[in-house]
Amino acid sequence: MELSRLSGAELLAGPLLEVAPALLGAVVTSTVGGETVSVRLTEVEGYAGPNDPGSHGFRGRTARNAALFGPPGTVYVYFTYGMHFCANIVCGEDGEASAVLLRAGEVVAGAETARLRSLRRKPSAGLETGLETGQEMGSGEDPGPARPLKALRDRDLASGPARLARSLGLTLAHNGTRLETAAGQAAQPAAGPRRGEGRDAEEPVLLLSGWGTVAPRQVMRGPRVGVSGPGGSESYPWRFWIEGEPTVSRYRPAVRRTRSRQPRPAPPPPAAGSAGGPLPSG
Repeated sequence: MELSRLSGAELLAGPLLEVAPALLGAVVTSTVGGETVSVRLTEVEGYAGPNDPGSHGFRGRTARNAALFGPPGTVYVYFTYGMHFCANIVCGEDGEASAVLLRAGEVVAGAETARLRSLRRKPSAGLETGLETGQEMGSGEDPGPARPLKALRDRDLASGPARLARSLGLTLAHNGTRLETAAGQAAQPAAGPRRGEGRDAEEPVLLLSGWGTVAPRQVMRGPRVGVSGPGGSESYPWRFWIEGEPTVSRYRPAVRRTRSRQPRPAPPPPAAGSAGGPLPSG
């Protein structure tokens, strides 16, 4: 059966390495604070929970990564480097902790809203990442000191997981929310999520549509970006992207952080006659 004909529930309940490439070309639409933005996915990464040394779920479930262990269709958002949010869609069986990181995309609706969000100040550095494994799960290299903000080109608005999440307005407030799905739609801007009866008008809504639309010959794969240790090796070629898409982020290996091994200079000898020093002769 063609993946594009599957319902959202059927698709997301499938194996990670089938779900991840099937999401390429799909459109994620968010309505946050009354503003709607749609992003067509051009790059994703798969993470396989306790069986994957690059996953936040590698060492098991904690209070901070609990959403990762939720049912398929759960949104898992984490905070990294004291300034960025990254968004994942949980897939596979309930409790399996498999998820697809939304790495890059093209803003196809709501570009002005996405641009305004890109110019806002970074989130509070006081928030914690809550990462128990030491992995950054595809966040890329340390961005270093903050630089003055400038307007991004359209192609760069959602290029990279942090920019993508920011374009959609996603924060830790959306961690654990459920993704709505609409099967059979073309890969084009969605009209916006519909709100069910009794839903709070201020509650953010996410909609996924138009999956399974990219031909297999257009799908590239390779090692994941910014994952240290074995999880970032060629043994885990679980990064998928659409060939030739200008919004796809550049590949960067993990940055190894090492402490200086230079010995500390010896302290100067104590002055003559001071406590612990030699007594003067004579």
